[in-house]
Amino acid sequence: MRIRISAGTAKMLGLKNLKMDVPLATAYLMVGERCVYDCAYCAQARNAKVGRRNLLSRIIWPQYNLEEVLHSLHNAPFKRICIQVVNSPGYFESLIWVIRSLPKKIPVSVSIRTLNLQQLKALFDEGVDRVGLPLDVASPSLYEKLRGGDFNTARSFIVESAHRFPGKISTHIIVGLGETDREILEVIQEFLDEGILVSLFAFTPVKGTKMESYPPPPLDRYRKIQTAFYLMRKGFVHFHELEFSADGSLITSLDLSTEDRKKAFLTLGCPDCTRPFYNEHPGGTMYNIPTKEGCRVEASDV
Repeated sequence: MRIRISAGTAKMLGLKNLKMDVPLATAYLMVGERCVYDCAYCAQARNAKVGRRNLLSRIIWPQYNLEEVLHSLHNAPFKRICIQVVNSPGYFESLIWVIRSLPKKIPVSVSIRTLNLQQLKALFDEGVDRVGLPLDVASPSLYEKLRGGDFNTARSFIVESAHRFPGKISTHIIVGLGETDREILEVIQEFLDEGILVSLFAFTPVKGTKMESYPPPPLDRYRKIQTAFYLMRKGFVHFHELEFSADGSLITSLDLSTEDRKKAFLTLGCPDCTRPFYNEHPGGTMYNIPTKEGCRVEASDV
């Protein structure tokens, strides 16, 4: 069996020669290829006309023999393994096979699109530590067009999963798909209230996708959303205390101390997740600042 791993993971495993400034504490694996879904922003979408099928967001995922990857994983300094699942035919059986093959000493997270509680139970029965159920699109009116399916069904399933498996459910939300500040912060608050770990991504245009010509969000808007999100998850402010303009833009003035600025703009995800350059170009603007073991992130970096 062959499996894709992120380029940074391949570097950490000694399988790829690559210059990398940010070491990874999490190994990123990908199961499946050419998705049955047709998300407008995804390189793995069913109808995406991407020249290379080894992309997810802007990250390259080279392919290796699973045995080679497993051998290297046993000796690598990773603190977590994260499996990104592409819903291609037979994906769930392949996913279970990979999970059973992984080193038992390393916690495993799985990011998967599903509305099946039995699949979640099967993953946790196999020892998976956390499951991410990406919402991605925070706008009810845009969800069907950009992601396919029903927004309320997806949102309700994430909440129900958190009730069934408390402390083990995460979700992803992408900023910059056409949603309003009100829409994104409202659903974030709901998920926070339900004990769901929320991770933010900035939309990244990928050539060959339906949204290849759509721009990434302005950094100042992303910082505004990150600031509100940070204050909400710390309990300093609630969604109902925020004010919005008629077009749904956040107009409440929110300030962070220098110390909080060092935390609010960091990559947020499962423990030890950094995702460096997932939605950034090396040397360009950092939307999510990767944490670096032993290093403080200075305010000037954000």
